[in-house]
Amino acid sequence: MVIDSLLSALHTVFSVDHFIFLILGLVVGLLSGLIPGLSGVTCILMLLPFLAYVEPSQALALIASSFAVTSISDSFSSILLGVPGTASSQATIVDGHPLAKQGKPYEALGAAFTSSFVGGLIGAICLSVFILYAKPIVLAFTVSELFMLCFLGLTFVGLLHRENSFKGICAVFLGLVLGTVGSSVLTGEHRFTFGSWNLYEGINPIPLALGIFAMPEILSIFITKTSPISKSYSISGVLYGVKETFKNKWIVFKCSLLGTFVGAIPGIGGSVIDWLAYGVTSATVKDNSNFGKGDIRGVIGPESANTAKEGGSLIPTLLFGIPGSGTMVVFLLALDYLDMYPSVTFIHDHLDMVYTIVWSVVFAVLFGSLLCVFFSKLFIKFLAIKYYLLAPILCVIVSLSVYFINESFFDLLCLYFFSVLGIFLKKEGWSRPALLLGFILSNNIEKYFYQTIEIYGFEMFTRPFTLLIILFTIFGLYKMKHNKDTISDSSFLLFPACFFFIVYAISLWNTDFLTNIFPLFCISLFFLYLGGKKIL
Repeated sequence: MVIDSLLSALHTVFSVDHFIFLILGLVVGLLSGLIPGLSGVTCILMLLPFLAYVEPSQALALIASSFAVTSISDSFSSILLGVPGTASSQATIVDGHPLAKQGKPYEALGAAFTSSFVGGLIGAICLSVFILYAKPIVLAFTVSELFMLCFLGLTFVGLLHRENSFKGICAVFLGLVLGTVGSSVLTGEHRFTFGSWNLYEGINPIPLALGIFAMPEILSIFITKTSPISKSYSISGVLYGVKETFKNKWIVFKCSLLGTFVGAIPGIGGSVIDWLAYGVTSATVKDNSNFGKGDIRGVIGPESANTAKEGGSLIPTLLFGIPGSGTMVVFLLALDYLDMYPSVTFIHDHLDMVYTIVWSVVFAVLFGSLLCVFFSKLFIKFLAIKYYLLAPILCVIVSLSVYFINESFFDLLCLYFFSVLGIFLKKEGWSRPALLLGFILSNNIEKYFYQTIEIYGFEMFTRPFTLLIILFTIFGLYKMKHNKDTISDSSFLLFPACFFFIVYAISLWNTDFLTNIFPLFCISLFFLYLGGKKIL
């Protein structure tokens, strides 16, 4: 039955009408990844209105191919501009952008596209096999394991900011607390909003991300009048990147499996997987002294996991109707639009449809990688012009894009505020990716934190999977212990951060216990950490 379904789906994929929609979804997905701020979610939403006019198999090809390649083309802006194309391409910046600045953009892009293809292929293979046997494994992960996985992702931030793990951890705490501004995920009570309805739903992540990442880089280029990349590049660099990917085949393999596994756990999302892969890569290679300065292995690991996660996230989505990521939430909406309702019964009765999705992902990743390689020279040439002349225009474009999301001047104020913060973070050497990661995970960690305490209490430490994740966390902390921590030059941002935490804690005085427990827990941990570093 399985072989028949595989061959039937393959025949469907290569039919002319189906293949046309696969290519159409591929093009839309590539464009969505190329434009910073867009994502697989936006891509699927743009295609939803057209699903009513096509056959179900054609619609599946259109949707599956579009979200499969978004995580490939987002490497362009991450590597060349230092701006994450999507939320799941943040870790690629850490080593990819320094390589571009060193005049090695082709090497980084070649490695990114090759590892993305192999990772996507491994993810699709795992999906096709485990979709039949993954039910007990997925159900074994409860809120206890989800909480520890998020905590593990934050722990690896110390490994990412190798020159000063202290600043990385402080940035994580700052991001966590900023993420709690607005309505509590538990009670709905407002925190640190000053009565402004603009903050009731929390800080908009797009102005924050563009503020701390994009604007400081654009302003830096304008002031220094430099291009983000060197003009000394060669197409042979792509082949070098391909060669390095296969040279580090074990990194590709283990990070692809990691991406598939973590992607299969609902609620974690793509924003953690690339950081976990980067942390695992950094912690397991023999010489990691060049990580963060332009090590091509720092591109290979995250990109392998980034694409492989799509196959993994489809496992709980198709088995239980539980989305494995934000993209899968919209994918479920698309399936509902097609009168398809994912479940174990759906897998049994429509296995050919499932493998249609698998084959669509495989060929989309293959063709998407090839197209990115062929068009990489065009994008390199575009970005090798006198980039500082475009800086004012880019500032206007970023500002307009932020404004038109909600047509809100408050979002513009947030953009400029976080741009100033981003400039100081960059100047003082504080980890901007660490802050963003803490901010993104804040709501999920708060929810899992409360549910874990409520359901398990101290019994969480008797759960096998939880203990395994704790061991990985301890390993990460042990590796962080050997990082160089210089705290003497961190006091400039440390004082306003402490002041912000104290004011925030005071503002929670009259709130409900469930409303203030998590932010107070984070603030307390922050000051305990400072005390442990003998700063206070």
